[in-house]
Amino acid sequence: MNWQRKNFSVLVIPDDGSRTLKFKLSYRMLLGIGSGLAFALCMIFIGLFFFWQALSWKNTAETLEQENERLYADVARVDELAQVVMRMQVGEQKLRSILAGHMGLSPIPDEAQYVEGYYEISTLLVQNKPRSGLEMHWIPAIWPVPPSLGWVARAFEVGDNCVNGLSPSGVLKKCHSGIDIAASAGTPVQATANGQVTFADFDPELGHMVVIDHGGIYTTRYGHNRALLVKEGDYVRQGQYIAQVGTSTQSREPHLHYEVIEGGRACNPHDFLPQN
Repeated sequence: MNWQRKNFSVLVIPDDGSRTLKFKLSYRMLLGIGSGLAFALCMIFIGLFFFWQALSWKNTAETLEQENERLYADVARVDELAQVVMRMQVGEQKLRSILAGHMGLSPIPDEAQYVEGYYEISTLLVQNKPRSGLEMHWIPAIWPVPPSLGWVARAFEVGDNCVNGLSPSGVLKKCHSGIDIAASAGTPVQATANGQVTFADFDPELGHMVVIDHGGIYTTRYGHNRALLVKEGDYVRQGQYIAQVGTSTQSREPHLHYEVIEGGRACNPHDFLPQN
């Protein structure tokens, strides 16, 4: 078009009467300047929008971080209270065990179920702590059958027939992936740490068996029981009664076969138990 080829003149006339300045601008030049100004304005608005979004995200992140800190503080307080309650309940169980034979008092407390919500929160805390920082109630650190009620009839043994430190069947001639604790039939068996029951049924090798997962770090197995007092999915606490000593499958005399497993490898239970 003809008007696109025209030039536009810009006159600058000073007030003091000095020389008048004259500029000629083509249509294309004006179009380029206008487009550049429009683009610059768009970039400014876009930058302001993302800056506002970044401030909003920062405020949200700070709020969430504060909420997270409060939640961890609340969980720590709940954990402290739960430890106090569990120590009281373990003491109650020990007292009941002492008095059971003399006063006919049931050795199994009524409050035998572990709180599911607390277990799930504590599991997350356990899995994010180093081994050395674990609370004792998450470590299998008590005897499944107290020394006053039983004795170790067979120790932990590792031989060439073991697979990764854990025998395929649990009991082999050259491999014994746990310890056998001889005790009278019906003697209560207690969980050696807090956790969740992942198996409570009959096993071809270990008879009536209970398996407990302790926060995804340790696993304990309790075999050759006469009766099981828990079921799969139950949450248990350290010291809670889970079974009764008995005989089954390959065992002849009543005893408990007890194993501690970490990362798929059988550990010597004696390394975790109090030596007294």
